[in-house]
Amino acid sequence: MSGEQRQRDEWPAARLFHMSGGLRAFNAFDGQVLIQTPNLEGTHLAFTTPDYYSAVDVLRRGLNRQVIGADFFTNQASFEGRLPVNWKSLHTPGKHEAHCGGQADEWSFLAHSAFKQKDPAIYDVSRRISHQMRVCDWRLRQVSDAYRDQLHYRLQSPFKAGVRFTDQLTWAGYLAIQSFLVDACVLRDCFAEYFARLRVMAGDLSAKEMPRAMSGLVKRYLKITNSTAPLVLLLRDATATGGWLQILGRYRDLVVHTAPLERAGEHLMALTELRVYGANASLPAIRLPLPLDPDGLEQARANGQHLNDPDMAFARAGYTIKNPENHPDGLDYCHVSLCQLTHLSGQLLAAAPYKPEVPHLVMGEDGMAREADP
Repeated sequence: MSGEQRQRDEWPAARLFHMSGGLRAFNAFDGQVLIQTPNLEGTHLAFTTPDYYSAVDVLRRGLNRQVIGADFFTNQASFEGRLPVNWKSLHTPGKHEAHCGGQADEWSFLAHSAFKQKDPAIYDVSRRISHQMRVCDWRLRQVSDAYRDQLHYRLQSPFKAGVRFTDQLTWAGYLAIQSFLVDACVLRDCFAEYFARLRVMAGDLSAKEMPRAMSGLVKRYLKITNSTAPLVLLLRDATATGGWLQILGRYRDLVVHTAPLERAGEHLMALTELRVYGANASLPAIRLPLPLDPDGLEQARANGQHLNDPDMAFARAGYTIKNPENHPDGLDYCHVSLCQLTHLSGQLLAAAPYKPEVPHLVMGEDGMAREADP
């Protein structure tokens, strides 16, 4: 084996890491991880990773922030943008990181198994889940890119922490967050339909009344079943008041049925931050705060309470949140939500009626790929 081939086996790809706050770090085919976002002195930090798989943990510990995901580059064409971006969201430290794209593959493999078993229902919902997981994965990248663009623009002039502002890039950032929230809840409902299908197969639900959304699953099954199966308990906790799926749904309902995030209540504005990563060191970052109480905002608008304001204070420039640093950050929230959805995906796959099977495709004489004969 040549030295170049050995290096490529040990370092299979260069990576551009996306981090919370809009930061970027680049790792080529070696042990140096360069922070592309400059500090306030205009210099760039660098870290050393002992091996390919430790780079994420090195960044997390060195900068005290989450790594959202990474773009992977394996050849010159990918570097030059002549191939689609190979993006993976990252969730847990270690060599075998769980990521949404890998789960999407598993659902497509389950669909293949369902096709061979002549089960159209499981085939259809599995294909839709596979597609929607890729959509949510990409939506997270769009949120991260919006943060990067906002931070890059703010660094073109002297950067000061604690500045609240809004511009077209802020608008684009909140639009990306809203798109993630909507598509994340499409995935949530696909999961609910799949789980309901499993319950129909088990005889716990009738096919005629089978729910196809999480709200229906909660009403028709989770609230009335006596089952203590781990997956039932997981879904029941997640959809209960204050559960992560319930909160995700409230944010989605707010933007779909009520008002844009940044104008649903007190106006939201972007915030500049300096995030500490060492004893006396910090890096610039961007925060797009989310509303603290999406359910309360939706109810206030539903009953017209927000219009009980003859002075129209809600229309004035000063009608903004007072402590944005205490609000959830949009990028971090989307990242955590995708981590939770990916974990739920794994639990649902473990309950699959068939073992996911990788299709074996061959190229025919007509140039079309088709499954090989057994």
